[in-house]
Amino acid sequence: TDAPTATPDPRTATPGSTPTGTTSSRPTPTRTPSSRPNPYTAAQACGSGYQVIDSATLTGGGRPQGRVYLLYNAGNGNNCVVTLKDTAVGAKSAVSAYLEVQGRARSTDSGSFDYYAGPVRASAAGACVKWGGATGGVSYGSGFEHCD
Repeated sequence: TDAPTATPDPRTATPGSTPTGTTSSRPTPTRTPSSRPNPYTAAQACGSGYQVIDSATLTGGGRPQGRVYLLYNAGNGNNCVVTLKDTAVGAKSAVSAYLEVQGRARSTDSGSFDYYAGPVRASAAGACVKWGGATGGVSYGSGFEHCD
């Protein structure tokens, strides 16, 4: 019998560390410069068809710690939330993202990740959403909005 091949989680794997000879639907980082900016974009994390419709910068100590993004896919009516880190990029640290469709339970992704938390996706066509996230000790949470 063939043993399954593990695919690294892009939130915790070093960019470019996918083993050769395997395929993955995980996003590929856009760059890997030495200054360590986050090599991922919110659209890469959410996947094909998602467009950024809102974002909030997480600023602490006078520096951006990260940014929370709300994305929408018009093709399937889904929203997606991702929190990208701006500090401690490539090193495990606490980061979270959440999405709550009005009238439903909140969905959250949180943990110790290298690059981002999420994607958190939910069908939200015609419904209001609360969204937010945290990293670097700073958090953001919206009220119910984007109701179309």
